[in-house]
Amino acid sequence: MSKIWFKVFSLLAVVVFALNAAIPVFASSLANVYYVSSTSGSDSNPGSKTQPWKTIQKAVKTVTSGSTIYVGGGTYVIPSGGWSWKNSGTHSQPITLANDSGEQVIFKDNQVTSNNYPAFRCEVDNNDPSSWQTTNAQYIRILGTDVAPKTLSDGVVSKKGIVIQGERAEQSSGLDIDGGCSHWEVAGVDFVEVSYGIFSDQGTSDPDYWYVHNNRVYNYYRESGMQFNGNDNTIENNVIDKVSSELDTPYGCQTLNLLGHGNEVSGNTFSRLGSTSKCIGLLFEWDYSDANIIENNTFSDFAQAIDFEGGDNNIIRSNTMTATGGTQTATIEISSYDNQTSWPCDDETNPQAEDLPFLSSPHNCHSQHNQVYSNTITGFPNIFAMEPIADTSNVVSNNTFKP
Repeated sequence: MSKIWFKVFSLLAVVVFALNAAIPVFASSLANVYYVSSTSGSDSNPGSKTQPWKTIQKAVKTVTSGSTIYVGGGTYVIPSGGWSWKNSGTHSQPITLANDSGEQVIFKDNQVTSNNYPAFRCEVDNNDPSSWQTTNAQYIRILGTDVAPKTLSDGVVSKKGIVIQGERAEQSSGLDIDGGCSHWEVAGVDFVEVSYGIFSDQGTSDPDYWYVHNNRVYNYYRESGMQFNGNDNTIENNVIDKVSSELDTPYGCQTLNLLGHGNEVSGNTFSRLGSTSKCIGLLFEWDYSDANIIENNTFSDFAQAIDFEGGDNNIIRSNTMTATGGTQTATIEISSYDNQTSWPCDDETNPQAEDLPFLSSPHNCHSQHNQVYSNTITGFPNIFAMEPIADTSNVVSNNTFKP
């Protein structure tokens, strides 16, 4: 055998060996892939492609870190209490739920008066463990891929692979996260006719490090399209539209509410989209909403684009804010208060250790050291208002303003 042929033969042998060595690794990963079908599945099946499970409940109570669940097209009715994950993923091996390729999955809530039907719930601190299975699921991914546009039962057209759909005057959130439950990724989801698309609340720990992108909230009925009480979340390229004029809450209205620090909000589109409810675009609520970056977003059809009710060292830059008719006031309102004990000055007096470095000293009810610059503002009578106390530490500069 010539030296040249020997080298070719040796190279082929190495390639074949490498391919054979890779097969067990690939086969091992397939063992963590499961399927759900509402039409052809059974929970007594192994959850394979040819023998899928029937329910989401079976899937979320079974899978472990590194697992992927592909859900077949169709409608899955949300149970009382919603679905909660039994196990967590890890940084390198998250748990993923996705729609099967090209198929649209609808998680449907048929309840109107109850607030007990979120599609997915995650809780780490529960005062009544007998009521719910207390979980603290980490590293969960809910990922929809786009499908051909389809008309939902309420007439809304959706091209998202995963739809969480409620009813008119819906009282349940799409995702209800109560403390803990960090490192989630949510993308490609349509939240249609829900109370909130995502509601994350503070508990014994914050729900932190979420990556929420390329979702839509269309027609919500309570305070916020999305609310994040945690820290270091990334919220980008979402569309949040109020749509309905119905508002089933006495606590105001905004498309996005932030109550934590270190969040990055970019590339989103926020709009009332015809709603006559007096909603604002973005609310910084209480003194915990510090050191957030809000950039390259579009705010349209609001009487007020951004409202500070507490919150320090935030940066608002390179956004487009447009008013269209109505009774617009200032584009941005920066509020500070002295000697007030009601909202927004009634936040917790014992903040968590992770919040302490971001709070002003003394811990007060002022909005301080915020920067608003390089924004394009059209249709508002004023760029900003500071009331009832004008805290001059805030800087508003270099904005393009057309009344």
